[in-house]
Amino acid sequence: MRQNIMSSRLLLLSALCMATSVSLGNAQCNTTHSNETGSCSLTTERTSNQTLDNCNLKSLNNFSSLIQNAVDNTTHQLQCISNISAGFPQEKLQMLQKELGKIITSTLNVMVYLEVSSMEDIAESFGALHTLTEENAQNMEFVQSWLCVRLIPILPFITTQFISNMSKINFSCVSYQAIVKTFNEKVNLVNGTVKFLIYKQFMQPFLSREHSDPACLIKTTSSADWLEKNFGNFSSYATLEDLKSLNGNFSSFESLALLTPAQVAELTLSSGVLNNTNQISAVFDRLEEGDAFKNTEEFLTALSSAPEIPDISPAVRDVMMNRTFIIIQVKIKEFEAPDWVVWFTVKLEPILPSFTAEMLVKITADINCTNYQVIVEGLGTVFPEMTLLRTQEITKVLVEHLKEFATLFSSPGCRQSISSDAEWLNANLGPFTTVANYSDLKALNVSGLAALETLSPDQKAELLFDPTTGALENVTVVEEVLSSILQSPDEKQLEKFFEKFVEVSKEENITYITNGDVRDTMLNLTLTALAPKFPLFQTSDYELWFQINLVVLLASFRPTVLVLIPTNLTCDSYNAILKGLENALAVLPSDLKEELRSSKDKLRQSPPQGCTPPLPVDFFESLALLTPAQVAELTLSSGVLNNTNQISAVFDRLEKGDAHKNVEEFSDGTELSS
Repeated sequence: MRQNIMSSRLLLLSALCMATSVSLGNAQCNTTHSNETGSCSLTTERTSNQTLDNCNLKSLNNFSSLIQNAVDNTTHQLQCISNISAGFPQEKLQMLQKELGKIITSTLNVMVYLEVSSMEDIAESFGALHTLTEENAQNMEFVQSWLCVRLIPILPFITTQFISNMSKINFSCVSYQAIVKTFNEKVNLVNGTVKFLIYKQFMQPFLSREHSDPACLIKTTSSADWLEKNFGNFSSYATLEDLKSLNGNFSSFESLALLTPAQVAELTLSSGVLNNTNQISAVFDRLEEGDAFKNTEEFLTALSSAPEIPDISPAVRDVMMNRTFIIIQVKIKEFEAPDWVVWFTVKLEPILPSFTAEMLVKITADINCTNYQVIVEGLGTVFPEMTLLRTQEITKVLVEHLKEFATLFSSPGCRQSISSDAEWLNANLGPFTTVANYSDLKALNVSGLAALETLSPDQKAELLFDPTTGALENVTVVEEVLSSILQSPDEKQLEKFFEKFVEVSKEENITYITNGDVRDTMLNLTLTALAPKFPLFQTSDYELWFQINLVVLLASFRPTVLVLIPTNLTCDSYNAILKGLENALAVLPSDLKEELRSSKDKLRQSPPQGCTPPLPVDFFESLALLTPAQVAELTLSSGVLNNTNQISAVFDRLEKGDAHKNVEEFSDGTELSS
């Protein structure tokens, strides 16, 4: 054993002597004396007329070649001794190989320092790849030695061309994996751009070669094992698509712990994870390993960078938002203004529809108005994707926050670039303005008329009934409100407006709008807007508008308006309109009935072809004028058969005059009608 160690030391010494003998021949060993110590140092004479041109720097190239050759020879001898002597430990061999590598590293550093070779030329001039042959590239022992003595020393100097050439060498999979392991262990020696090139121009091409085991799968036990052995940390430069292309059986979830956050995002977008709560939970378990905030930020950045906003099931999105908020809430207090912008308008956007009122309360507890407005902007972007309940809950939090800090939000610092109530609402409530109660807006000192463009149809209806606006006595205001609704691209706004309008009318016990000009304006604008849709109306639509929505306006219905009614109505639709007019007549005071009654009578006189006008609602008031046959028709069509008082009134009528004849005609009429 001792003899083997001594032999290896002699080999190392001989290498150094061989390499330095030529250069040392011209050096002088001068002995200098002092009172303290004596030393022997290599010096060269410095003369006043000596210049850099006198130095033969080119000879240093030969010097480095001699060292390379000496180290190669020594490496070969060490390998030989190791193979022959069973007592020569592998640990000692590896230690000596590393020492030889250090000699090469030092030599290369000298060459670069003296600018004998540029950093770009070192890797090529060193000829590391030239020592590899078809045979020894398959030899694991040789490759291991080559890594220590030839590759590691030049890692700081490797170029694109060197990496590309290395991918063409026919390494065995075991040798390739040893190289990958070395790259991972010595990654600190490689600069950033080259790291990506090692993946792109060495690893990926090598694993794509034509070979019986091109992707080096045979001796791997799982997708995670394959990823670790063939890429190591360099897998972070691969896309998930790359990995699946190289390994058709690659299991992303099996390798989840080894994937980067960006690769996890790619997996999330491509594998159905967005519809599976268990899988998305596993994804966040992975993100929470290590720096959870950084991982989640990278994951969401990749997710939000997808060409299209991902389609995430609500249940999965809720899990993602909840897990994300738990991770980021500890960092939120450190957010600067740009952080609020990038998180709430970019990174969180795919999952922001699941942002809850509870989360909003926490992040707005200690926040300035500028950052608050960024949050409103972000939430406003996903407003259409939120459930109605969630928008209501978030609106409540926003409104309460604005009330609590009313003085702050009214200050000049919080009203920069805001010159109107509409702009203030847009900045501080966004689309959630439309969900707020009209009373809340008033409590925020917002003028509904000034902010009309931001109000919902419901709020506009409430505005009309607000006594402080005097809208129902002001034609101009009514025109402005109705016009804002009719000009909206949302065709349902008019119906929503009248739904609330009818509701408030009933609450206020209003049976008709008293101001004639206002009433005329509302009815004319509404009927003009509805007229193009009348031909498409079903009977239920006519019932809705003429028996419910327009009732308090029908006092302004004039015969001239009948030109808007289609002439080809179905009998049921025709009857629905007549009934609506008659219902309105029943509640109007006498001085307002004339125009509506004239309209009703004219409509009765021109029924659609094949239709018989229904009996008037007030027929019971004029039973004495009806024939027995008409009484029979009324009895069958108006619910009289379920009302003892009404049927008694019918027979009171039949008993007038020739009771027997009247009853007979009545009986015949009921048979014909049935």
